[in-house]
Amino acid sequence: MPQLSFGIGNPSAPNTIYITTDPALNKLTLSITIDTGEGTFTPGQLVPKSDAPKATGSILYLDLNALQLTDSEFNALTCTAAGWQFQLYPDGRLICMTPTEDITLGSGTGDAIDIAIDGLILSNPPAAPNASLNVTSFRVAPASSGKLPRYLTSKCCSKTHPAIRKT
Repeated sequence: MPQLSFGIGNPSAPNTIYITTDPALNKLTLSITIDTGEGTFTPGQLVPKSDAPKATGSILYLDLNALQLTDSEFNALTCTAAGWQFQLYPDGRLICMTPTEDITLGSGTGDAIDIAIDGLILSNPPAAPNASLNVTSFRVAPASSGKLPRYLTSKCCSKTHPAIRKT
């Protein structure tokens, strides 16, 4: 069965999120890939994660709990990608996403769905410098189907941006 995977990071620092109060320094991209064959994403509903099994279409949730963002830091996030819509769920530190049109993801070199995440402020380092971030997917054929979610995990490290000097 094909497996989805993801990575998140900055352009010159894959799998890295910078500890900074300057939102311009974190230019994150969430990249979703599939290991073999093709995955089909269908338009879905932006719903709380607890309602996802009963909803329709492909729905993904990026869980940012491990970053220990404050309410204001989380609520400042913006996500963009052509053909996608997004909803922030602050109580769970979840970003819900679903396509607005059918999308087929191939497994060839360079095939990925790239989602820009801007406005990230990480004013305090998380408890663990190497955080495990999770994506839960619903109904991305054939990687996940029906009411059962698929869970994906990726490690990212948090560190100070090279342009910031410590005094």
